Amino acid sequence: MNRRRVTLLTVLIALLGVVTFWTYGDMVSARDAAIAASRDLTACRKMTEQIESYQKRPARAAEHVQQATETTGLIEKSAKDASIDLRNLIRITPELPRRVGDTVYKEKVTLVHLKNITLKQLVAMGHNLLTAKQKLQMKSIRITAPQPDDTGSWWTVELAVSYLIYEPPKARK
Repeated sequence: MNRRRVTLLTVLIALLGVVTFWTYGDMVSARDAAIAASRDLTACRKMTEQIESYQKRPARAAEHVQQATETTGLIEKSAKDASIDLRNLIRITPELPRRVGDTVYKEKVTLVHLKNITLKQLVAMGHNLLTAKQKLQMKSIRITAPQPDDTGSWWTVELAVSYLIYEPPKARK
């Protein structure tokens, strides 16, 4: 074999060695990236499960005071869905939020006055309010029975519905 062939063969073997080490380095980098991606995927799946579990939990407190129109609209929609004529919805009176003891929560109460409704309509409306997206709580229900001379089963109802607002007290300077 002549010297030129030996030199070419040596260069070729050297180049093959360089390419081999280079591709091996790329393969190791790709493997490390795949392992990291697998860990990230596992972490994302865990976070997704946590988010879904939080979404399934009942909402305990709003993060802001709802606009009066939001609560009023929800009450009117619940009444309408319970087949209550809106003329029988006499008054909706929102009150100012009040701190619940020494907690970080405030309670926003809205008073609702209804006239000439049946108990079935009251129960349906209450159910609609409790299962709505902005979950309201029944704080109190006062029902006035029909008058003795009234032959129908029409009742007068005063509801107090509320929801909690998360609002930590502001630190004093």
